[in-house]
Amino acid sequence: MKGQPFNRELTWIAPLLCLCLIVLGLLRPTQKSPAPAAARLIRSLDGVLVPVEEPYRGTVFTWCSFGVGGYLEQTRAPQTVLMAGGAAEREWFGLRDLMSRIYPNVLKEDRYWDMRNGDIALKDKTGVEVLLSYNAGAYIADCGDAGMIPLLREVGLPSVYLNWHEKDGNESSYAQARVETALVGDPARGEALIARNKQAWSDLKRELKLDTMASYPRVLMMGSSVLDWSYFYLKTMRNSYQQYFPPAGVDNASRDWSGDRQDAERILAMDPEIIYLTGRHDYLFPTENPQEFMQDPRWRDLKAVKEKRVYRMFGEGGLGGIIYQPLYDRFMAEVAHPDLLQPTLRQMIRDRIQSEFNYRLSDDELDEMLNVEENAGSAGAERFIRNYAPQKSQELKR
Repeated sequence: MKGQPFNRELTWIAPLLCLCLIVLGLLRPTQKSPAPAAARLIRSLDGVLVPVEEPYRGTVFTWCSFGVGGYLEQTRAPQTVLMAGGAAEREWFGLRDLMSRIYPNVLKEDRYWDMRNGDIALKDKTGVEVLLSYNAGAYIADCGDAGMIPLLREVGLPSVYLNWHEKDGNESSYAQARVETALVGDPARGEALIARNKQAWSDLKRELKLDTMASYPRVLMMGSSVLDWSYFYLKTMRNSYQQYFPPAGVDNASRDWSGDRQDAERILAMDPEIIYLTGRHDYLFPTENPQEFMQDPRWRDLKAVKEKRVYRMFGEGGLGGIIYQPLYDRFMAEVAHPDLLQPTLRQMIRDRIQSEFNYRLSDDELDEMLNVEENAGSAGAERFIRNYAPQKSQELKR
């Protein structure tokens, strides 16, 4: 047929048109969400003022947002949670987080969780469409440019950093409390939490008489694996956990070490007087409990092991926000200075949770938070058990 050659010559036009459309799509400016008609400004921790629409539509959690537990601990506002994560986040929240018992509906109700796409949306940029579908009052995260905020801001969505790398540990915690409580419209709560936090540290300093101490016990905060001897780590001087050492009256035994390489020989050379174990036995990489650690042939020559001064840290997985920090320090201090402090931590935890959330912790819950069972063979750990009564010979030094 005469028309057939003509049709074959035109076959290149279709792919060319598709290519042109793709190029034009790439050149088209990014579609941005319109500015809210009524908004208040929230200062993100990178210094950016973020307009948040009124009334507040709720919070979506993305990568490194420290989880819904810490948010609830600081805001007491479960009604503002739009999406807390997916199946994995929900399982972890229910397994270890005290807030899942204080706010059981957040754990139980499906509306807080995206079981199909939530885990991807938290950290994978390919899941950004899931986040966009919530039309949130604010998206919160950390992790700098590696996280979701740059992408969300590119399309004009209200996105707030909860941490920023120039701030030290305490100031970072205070700033995070201020941001989250401001988002839910209760900035006074943030300031009250900070004031109570500072007061607790001041009280501990007074009880310990830190200014009169000539030296502090040398300690390590670390973990090692019962399954894989190559897996262990230290909280070095460069780690944010360093903020807990001075108020507890202890000195990090890794002070003169850069942290660039971790091996058993270095830990043996540090030879701490006390070891605080972090992590959990039910993590993906389970860490040794105190008894396993003290029976591990790698560590038996350590002074802390010989004197049975190895302890699982208080609160691993139980609390995580600004409320828990002074209690964390109190645990470290009572372990390090049992002759200077009354055994009051157990009651302090119960009183604080009761006053903040009108929730009475059971003795079983307190045992779990204080790792009573795991610490049973460690020196002086009986001070954390229920109904503990110190002997007359254990009077405090004055």
